[in-house]
Formats: sequence, structure tokens, C-alpha cells
Amino acid sequence: MRVGRGHGKRKHVWTPTQTDRDMQNAATRKIHRVLAVLWLGICSYHFASLVQGVYESQDARLDTLCLNLFFVLLYLAGSFASFLVLLGATWGRIVVSLVAMLTVIASVMGLLAFFNSPPFSFVGVTFDIFSLLSAGLFLLSPRRVPASVDKQTS
Repeated sequence: MRVGRGHGKRKHVWTPTQTDRDMQNAATRKIHRVLAVLWLGICSYHFASLVQGVYESQDARLDTLCLNLFFVLLYLAGSFASFLVLLGATWGRIVVSLVAMLTVIASVMGLLAFFNSPPFSFVGVTFDIFSLLSAGLFLLSPRRVPASVDKQTS
């Protein structure tokens, strides 16, 4: 017979079980895959449009050409990294989030350069918010999400 407070009853403290962790990891993998597909489309579109702009520029200055080439290579790296995120590479998340952050910085700099222009574009602001959220999800998610779940045998 136990003597003391609680009369031998233990309070149950919830701790995540392996099944809970597996469900969280599966949800994280799905979120990463959806974001990777979206960023693959975004980076591929921007890459194609910027390459076309570089080829069509007749009298471009050197600084404009260098800036366009930087973003062409940036979106090419973003397309490649988002494809690798689909395959499960963890370092690709960092590259895609860098692409997202540099896109937001370029967008904000473009908005500040034309501060006296008409109101901001709804699509541009929505894209910037999406970029910030996806970069946050890629950077703040667990570093190691296992690719397979180990079954425990009894």
C-alpha cells in the first residue's frame, strides 16, 4: 500500500508517440512537396521569361544585363533545387528559400524605387507573402524528416 499524496494514482502526461511523429513527418513531407511543385513552376516561368528578355534586349546596358543574368541563374538554381526537394533532398529547401527571400527583396526594392507610383499590385503583394511563408516553412521545419517509417515488431 502506498502512502502519500495521490493515493498511488499517477497523472498522465501526454507525450508524442511514434505514430504521432510519423503523422507529423508525413504532413511535413506533403507540405514540402506541394511547395516544391509550386516553386518549380514559379522558377521555371521566371527563368523562361527572363531568358527571353535577355535574348530580345538590343540596347541593354551592362548593369541591366548583369542583373538579368543574375536572376536567370537564380531561377535556374531554384528550379533545380525545387525538383530535388521533390525527390527528398533537404539542402534543396535552403536553396529554394534563398530564392524566395531574394525574390522578395528584389520586389520590395522595386516598390521602393517607384514609391510615388500608383498603389501596389495585389498579385505582387500576394506573391511576396507567399514567398515569405514558404521560405519560413522550408527553413523552420525539422531538418531531418525520415523518408521511410520503421515498423516496430512486438
